[in-house]
Amino acid sequence: MRLRRTAAFLATATAVTLSLSMTAGVAQASPPQKFSLAQVVGGLRDAKPQPARALAPVAPTAAAPTCAGVKADMARYAASGAQSVLCIDSTAPATTPATTGDKKAAAAWCSGEESQTWWITRSETCVHGITLVYTVTQIPTGAILGTATFDVSHEITLSNTNTEISDDAAVTLVASSGELAVPIASFSATCSAPCSALDGDGFTLEKFTKGETEDAFFSYGDDPVDSADLFNTSYSFTVQPPPNTVPVDPTANWSTPSSLFRCDDLVSGFDGCVIPEFTPELEVTVSRHQAAAIGIAVAQSLPDGWGSAVELTRLANESAAEANRRKICEDGTWVKRPDVRDDSCDEYAFARSRQSGGQLGLTGKDCAEIVPWFDDTDGTWYFEGIRYTGQERCLRAHVPLDENSLVGSDLGALTNSARLLDNDKYWVGVYN
Repeated sequence: MRLRRTAAFLATATAVTLSLSMTAGVAQASPPQKFSLAQVVGGLRDAKPQPARALAPVAPTAAAPTCAGVKADMARYAASGAQSVLCIDSTAPATTPATTGDKKAAAAWCSGEESQTWWITRSETCVHGITLVYTVTQIPTGAILGTATFDVSHEITLSNTNTEISDDAAVTLVASSGELAVPIASFSATCSAPCSALDGDGFTLEKFTKGETEDAFFSYGDDPVDSADLFNTSYSFTVQPPPNTVPVDPTANWSTPSSLFRCDDLVSGFDGCVIPEFTPELEVTVSRHQAAAIGIAVAQSLPDGWGSAVELTRLANESAAEANRRKICEDGTWVKRPDVRDDSCDEYAFARSRQSGGQLGLTGKDCAEIVPWFDDTDGTWYFEGIRYTGQERCLRAHVPLDENSLVGSDLGALTNSARLLDNDKYWVGVYN
């Protein structure tokens, strides 16, 4: 059988299997028994973009009395001489029954997801279906003199290389009638300290017609100084009361979740911002990282499941990371393999993570040790278990130095692009 240690991965054309040749107290199989990748590590799949995830519901509050409050206090309004009252239901369901002539709200990138919920990625947040229902109620009969239903969406974009945050909002009058057939509304935004509103380009006393969408563009900025600043944004939407209604302030307020945005000057050569609640992923592929990817896949099949079942967390201290590496790869038990091109000790979990074997108080002799290899006669990856029981908490693999370094380089790139600070979590996905 002709073998070689590195080659293009042929998973798309052939089945991927791993072979275990056990030593160091584990019975050897001759010839090595083959295990399918699905049996050993659950199989690999093609990489896909990380989906957005739901973070928190939007919960608008109203400054004006709710419509239920008006009905409960009709006598007081009548005693004051009011002819009608403008009330607001800011907690109305996002899906409002449509009537003839009603229009759909403007679409946002999260329109296919659950409404009235903040959806996040590492660099964006989006919400749609914030529904605000205004009603003019006659006093004292309680008759409905007019209604206006608004739908609001936000698409907020951050940059990992600057600290300006862009907020594109859209307000659609999806239904209206009577005294609120053509309502007049204002929309504004702000952000919490230490953020500053750079451009509050909402709108003031804008007249809406049914089906009309009015865009509002806001931008915010931060200037971190050796820090990571957390803040959020807040919004106010007001409808002007029609003539002869009680002169209340019918304002609906909502905000992004507390401390949703983080801007820092601690990573890379640029200041930048991210949404830290979203956990990014380092993508490792067999086609690109070859033996290094096989080593990680086997390591993730160990009981802790570092990076797949349990997130890794970044260790920013370089001296501590180097100490971790020495504990695992320079404990006196690592011996280079002459049959591995430019052999190097590839540790997992990474030395720059708080799940490294060194961080767990282990040394290299406590880790599983394997040699991934590729058989180009059957297009199959295998690994030899120099020391492997399947119960270890760390792993070191004999991997060509360039493949080992490539994973490290990609981890560094993710650290910069996702602005991973000390203790930030991330996933490691191994794909075809």
